[in-house]
Amino acid sequence: MKKIISAIIFTFSTYISVGQRIVNVDFDAIKKETKDSNSVYFYPTLLERLSKNDSNLDINAYYYIYYGSTFTQNYNPYSTSNLEDSFLTIYNKGEYRNAIPIGLKVLEENPINLKITFKVMVCYHALDILDSSHTYARKYYSFLDVIYKSGDGKSSESAYVVIEVDDEYQVLADFGLESTGQALLFDNTYGPTDLLNLSTQKKKKKKDDNNLKKLYFNVSKPFENLSKEFKKNNK
Repeated sequence: MKKIISAIIFTFSTYISVGQRIVNVDFDAIKKETKDSNSVYFYPTLLERLSKNDSNLDINAYYYIYYGSTFTQNYNPYSTSNLEDSFLTIYNKGEYRNAIPIGLKVLEENPINLKITFKVMVCYHALDILDSSHTYARKYYSFLDVIYKSGDGKSSESAYVVIEVDDEYQVLADFGLESTGQALLFDNTYGPTDLLNLSTQKKKKKKDDNNLKKLYFNVSKPFENLSKEFKKNNK
């Protein structure tokens, strides 16, 4: 199994480089802005505003927060913490009041965790704490809007660009769709792409999806990170 993983990562890492334009996302520009202490998109400043629930953060700010996280030391798209597991256990029991403080700690560790952001929103809504529910709804749907602006999900060329594989399923949930299967594709130009085949039976209809049967998600950044970690652990 280790040899198979190594071969896959080597294949992808041949084409993945730090910073680049992927579909509609200019990672070179994002890195430059988020590392520049004189920029309005300097990453520590953006994160501080996000943590303080600044309602004046616009879609451009969320764009730099979401994709800019790939240039931070804490970016680790394939890991979950024990704290997150604890939150999910309590959340799944419907113990929302007890879940909230743990969820907030998870978001302190990773403010761009869309799954936990959504579930914290649900907790507050279930407890009728609507101001806080709206705050986390604004964050969650702003991040989704950033993903939607990255492409249209209809091909490898125009795939939605995500920084975590789990974010694919947040998009599916927002569309009211379910996946019936997944395939990892590779294109010499666009890099690794997850292809999700979709169920024709909708759970709900929240968006005009034009009877989508497939969705494409570019996962270059998660694979780039995986490649770095694999090489570091196998020196």
